[in-house]
Amino acid sequence: MNGDTAPPNRFSQRPIAYLALAALIGLALILALVESALHFTSWRMYIDRHTHAPIPQYYIQSDPALGFDLAPNVKAARFYSAFREFDHEVFTNKYGCFDRTTGDEGDYSLLLGDSLIWGWTPYQQTMGAQLERRLGSPVMKCGVMGYGVERALAKGRKVVAQRGRMPKIVIFGFSWNDLNDDHFPGYSVVDGILANGYAANYVTGEYSLIDNEALPKFLANEKKYGLRQEAPPGLIKGLPLALKKFAKNNSILYNLSKYGYKIPSYYAGMYSNHHLPRSSMNRYLRYLAYLDETKYPWIENAWRKTFENISAMNDWAEGMDAKFILVIIPTKEQIYFQKQVFRSAEAMERPRKRLMEFLESRHIKYVDILPGFRKAVAEPGTPMLYYKHNTHWNEAGSGRAAQIVHKAIESELNRK
Repeated sequence: MNGDTAPPNRFSQRPIAYLALAALIGLALILALVESALHFTSWRMYIDRHTHAPIPQYYIQSDPALGFDLAPNVKAARFYSAFREFDHEVFTNKYGCFDRTTGDEGDYSLLLGDSLIWGWTPYQQTMGAQLERRLGSPVMKCGVMGYGVERALAKGRKVVAQRGRMPKIVIFGFSWNDLNDDHFPGYSVVDGILANGYAANYVTGEYSLIDNEALPKFLANEKKYGLRQEAPPGLIKGLPLALKKFAKNNSILYNLSKYGYKIPSYYAGMYSNHHLPRSSMNRYLRYLAYLDETKYPWIENAWRKTFENISAMNDWAEGMDAKFILVIIPTKEQIYFQKQVFRSAEAMERPRKRLMEFLESRHIKYVDILPGFRKAVAEPGTPMLYYKHNTHWNEAGSGRAAQIVHKAIESELNRK
């Protein structure tokens, strides 16, 4: 037996790489099973929020004067949230308003504004419909998502001209992103979908419009690579970007690894198109109104433009011998995330104070919803007034707003 050697142990000689490969294959199978299972749970909203556009296709159309507007006579279209917070039908009347009231009934009030005024709730629960029931008289509900003051005024002129009868009251819902929409009016309609058609720099206030012919290429590259540019990236740069975008749109586990185990809040991805230095980034900076004028002097131009548009809307209403009331709509942050979002109470109140001072200097009637909302949320048992994963108010919020606005209108009408 001397000199004899033990027979080779095939297991011991098996390359470690084979074991590692088997482990990786096993891990991949486990992850694939977990990923598949998660797609049948509420965690699917992680990927739905990246791919789902709630506004129905062709609900909005291009308009030569307004840039875009609600298409008229839309019979019914499904409007639902990736987070399953709402699911209902939307429609339009012959004036391109989410409304069953036409104004043909006689005297009417005209309600203008952006998406908060448009809806985000079933029709009967919109602020306009609830206000109409409280007033007991027709309210033409003509809010349009993405409109600032300037476009809302143009929409009002268009509706009144089509109607052929002037309103008795003009109500405008002012949202804090109206400065953005007045200063960066670059939305376009591509294949029946409202698209961001501009590139903005929030540091300098400069922006450039994307040519309508080039915009579809921008959107295609954004959808495939996450890049807002006309030319697709090369293979070396494009392949990892495409894989990352694919994972973001299709893998719940990938999104969990990026955003944590909690259901993502409405803040996630909010600033992807804003060119602000990271050191200056704050959640509320998506509203131009909250940018510090000392750091961003160009904001003064945005304020001036919005004030001019408000004055023009007031003058237009007065020219029709109609009462004008501006409704200041609070942001969700002002109600629920004051300490988490704003550096100080002064930072939060500064734009609101500035707007009210301007309105009072012009003797423009207004109603501020903020105090009423804060009082409501302080009461035990008050439901959420905004959607959990969305910046818009829900049925409870629109109802509370209608109550506050109705009280202000009744007070104004009772004045001698």
